[in-house]
Amino acid sequence: NIGAVVSASGSGNKTEIDLNGNELVVNATANTHSTGIAAIDKGVVEINNPGDITATATGSGQTAAIFANSGGEVYIHNGDGGTVIARANASNVDNGAVIKTMNGASGIESKIIIDGMVDVVADKNEGANEAISAVASRIEIGGGNIEAKNGAWAAIRAYGEFRSNNSGIVNVNVTKDEDGNITILDDGCGTGTYTGPEFEIYENGKSLCKVNGNSVSLSFLQYN
Repeated sequence: NIGAVVSASGSGNKTEIDLNGNELVVNATANTHSTGIAAIDKGVVEINNPGDITATATGSGQTAAIFANSGGEVYIHNGDGGTVIARANASNVDNGAVIKTMNGASGIESKIIIDGMVDVVADKNEGANEAISAVASRIEIGGGNIEAKNGAWAAIRAYGEFRSNNSGIVNVNVTKDEDGNITILDDGCGTGTYTGPEFEIYENGKSLCKVNGNSVSLSFLQYN
């Protein structure tokens, strides 16, 4: 069982919200798995025209502010304004990932797509060990602040699974063509400009590159 405030579960089920520029605050607290915004089993959550969105989750099991699993899809269209502010607090810090996608089946791909800016912090002292975590699934983010602090293990993590051949993919500030295909690929730290905090990027427990906001350029990340 997964507790959620805004959710969609099951193929063909969609929760669509038009905020008309207003703010949304989502606080989830549960004595089990806890999520603020969640899409499960091919369900779809779509949020249009938001102002700032603040999503927090507190739980005793797997805990994520924004979560997708088993082919679920979350879309937040904040490209024209508004920041997604996300935090998670798990009683067991290893269960806390602030924005998390999982998969668990072949032939599908869970997704969280956030068009615009984010402020995502994994603070080990506050019960989160990963800021962005994609397990055999996809997370795309326009840009912003992505941070692991006070000993949290990863700011961005992507890895595969045994139940499918999917790769874990995290894209930040990608460049795409009209068909949605990424037009620039780089297996390092990218070629644009990044001004956020210092963090390390991991794939399967191995550090791929260390990003220092004062000196390293970053256009996007794609790790398979």
